[in-house]
Amino acid sequence: MLERLLVPLLCCLPLALTAACGDDGGGGNTATIDFAVKVGSATAACGTSYDNLGSNNDSAQLKDMRLYVTNVRLIDDTGAEVPFSLTPDGQFQSAEVALLDFEDGSGGCSDEGDARMHTQLQGTIPDGTYTGIAFEMDVPFALNHADIAGAEPPLNVSAMYWAWAIGHRFLKIDLDVNGGANRWNVHVGSNMCDAPSMLEPPATGCQHPNRAEIQLDNFTLGSSTVVLDLQTLLANADITANAANTAYGCQSFPDDADECTNVYPTLGLDFSTGQCTSGCTQQTAFRLE
Repeated sequence: MLERLLVPLLCCLPLALTAACGDDGGGGNTATIDFAVKVGSATAACGTSYDNLGSNNDSAQLKDMRLYVTNVRLIDDTGAEVPFSLTPDGQFQSAEVALLDFEDGSGGCSDEGDARMHTQLQGTIPDGTYTGIAFEMDVPFALNHADIAGAEPPLNVSAMYWAWAIGHRFLKIDLDVNGGANRWNVHVGSNMCDAPSMLEPPATGCQHPNRAEIQLDNFTLGSSTVVLDLQTLLANADITANAANTAYGCQSFPDDADECTNVYPTLGLDFSTGQCTSGCTQQTAFRLE
């Protein structure tokens, strides 16, 4: 009787203090990690205009905001990284990768989005005291270049896919700038992939993998939110300018150097190489709240 009374009480305590709450039967505790996209202090939403974006403080409305994350780990109080095992849901999460979807299909987001959203990772983690979080913003190479027609969720989303040769967009932020006078996008994904054609997968890794590795300290499981701040992501980019005969904004291709060079460092990446700079420790676009 006493045990039946104590377990509900223990479930109210932080995960670091107990393994009695939400045990999945496999040695892990069920847990969630919240994510958000913000513009400074304001939560980003479709159909809303935001000021002070980009190097010239322009206004813009969002048309899309989605990203893939994988290899999620929590960092314990000894500095060790402990895998956060994603729980497959048949829609936004597989065991290997999760799609975080912050658009709700309203306003300009109706072009490619829908009402479904996914802003919280569900998974399991062993009992412990965790003080940090780390993850990659990408899709694993072995999964990135598969045919989308046969892909399982969440890799079957056409809006997040380029072609077999270059795979998926790891990050997709689309903007209508200054009342629709300009379109400017941030699409981060692997590039310069050695494939026979755009409709065939590469046999080896891409020359510019563009895989951001994010680590954040002072994380508290159950109360911290991982925030992608678009004001910081775009702070040094002129979102009204676009090189002639190129795709809108920064889309990771070699001829997007003018647009991407000032965006990539906020993700800890060097656009000229597609690699992390300084061990991926210099990113500023993600923070904790």
